[in-house]
Amino acid sequence: MADRSGGALGKREPTAARPFGYGQERYLWTFMAAVGLFLAGSIFAIGFGAYELLRGEGETEGFEIAYAVLAIAAVAEGTSWLRALRQTKTEAKEAGKPTFAYARESRDPNVKMVLFEDSAALIGIAIATIGIALNEITGATFWDPLASVLIGLLLVTVAVTMGRDAKHLLIGSAARPEERKRLEEVSSEIDRDLREAVPDVTEVFIDATPGRGDSDAEARRDPPTPVASS
Repeated sequence: MADRSGGALGKREPTAARPFGYGQERYLWTFMAAVGLFLAGSIFAIGFGAYELLRGEGETEGFEIAYAVLAIAAVAEGTSWLRALRQTKTEAKEAGKPTFAYARESRDPNVKMVLFEDSAALIGIAIATIGIALNEITGATFWDPLASVLIGLLLVTVAVTMGRDAKHLLIGSAARPEERKRLEEVSSEIDRDLREAVPDVTEVFIDATPGRGDSDAEARRDPPTPVASS
């Protein structure tokens, strides 16, 4: 899955102006994409469909071209969707979670953005195909613009979902219950080991943040040092 510009920007090292880094920038661009891309598309689709429904006229020919365009779009989006699904399955397996649950709970905006975007595109293509087919079969021209309105509503749903998830991550989201449980377990283990090693210890403070500029290799060789008070 190709990395998005927001993901690349989010990997920049912390600076004096941004001591906590740029990680949340990924969520900002996901939010912007949700608002800009999906809502703009939904406004156009719903507006066009409503206009055609009110006008009462529609296309009654050129179905072959429409089917060809939809087929090409389906192949392109389907290829991207399969790639995104394959990577999501791999990441879900590494995390020990079902694919759908992992995609829903993941804090990586790239996972949600690519998978949901391609899924919405494929559903939209299917709706458009059904609308054109019903138009051709029945001769009723309202099916095509009705399909356009339904696609617009689909895009609104995706935009709201993506925007809501990005909002929680932008303003701060608590660790998941299983993560909090594991953190408490590790903290208790460290506290117990230190008290067994030095019985006079009454309080333990742990700084788990490596020094700025430390490489990953240096961090592994020189782990954070617990500070004990007795």
